Amino acid sequence: MKRILLILASIFPFHLSANETLVESIERFTDIFSVSLSQNPDNEKTVATLDINYQINDKLRVFGEVDTQEYWQAGLGYSFWQGDTYYTENTIKVSEHEITTGIFVAKLIHENWTLLGDINYNYMDRDFEACLPNLCVEYKASDTFDYSAGALWSPIQYADFLYKFNQEIGFKKDTQDFYIKDDTAAIPGYIRNETRTNFHYHELAVFFNLKYVKPSVTYTIYPESKNYVEFGLAFDF
Repeated sequence: MKRILLILASIFPFHLSANETLVESIERFTDIFSVSLSQNPDNEKTVATLDINYQINDKLRVFGEVDTQEYWQAGLGYSFWQGDTYYTENTIKVSEHEITTGIFVAKLIHENWTLLGDINYNYMDRDFEACLPNLCVEYKASDTFDYSAGALWSPIQYADFLYKFNQEIGFKKDTQDFYIKDDTAAIPGYIRNETRTNFHYHELAVFFNLKYVKPSVTYTIYPESKNYVEFGLAFDF
């Protein structure tokens, strides 16, 4: 789940006052947690996700997420470059079968407009082998990179609107090798399937900036798959 850009957008109020910089706005709202509900497009089950962010100092934060499908992720973010109208954060994230490192960038181009983006390298640890009496399968997953680019529009103090384009691409092809042990089978004793990860999707979101709580609605559009809606609440007590 590539959520960091949405999480950052949901917890940072980009509608700034005249004497407030983008970095100051970010720093004030990073000690928060959020919850969200969405429907898994694969099995149509409702998924609840808890996200936690803790700002250690003005440049370093830790964060993590866990959901009801037993997915978890923990990460560390460090901001090397930041200014009145721009913010960057280098991150490393670890989950059960994946290690991701990347950079997030936010650039204020107008008092109501912020450009957002990130790019990540994903090291995949998803290889496996399985055998039945007459069949063995070996699967090897290629590492991937993903990127996101979007814009946040903040026309009023109490609402932000986000559009984001996302794409993930494999460096190599994933392979599935099938070894058939039955000499009498009509099909060959060895079959290889190869596929390369390459998909994209769009996200449309609205964030409401209320006191102590920030509701959000995100609509994710997959051109070749099912779309889904996510409802979220971020808290900043």
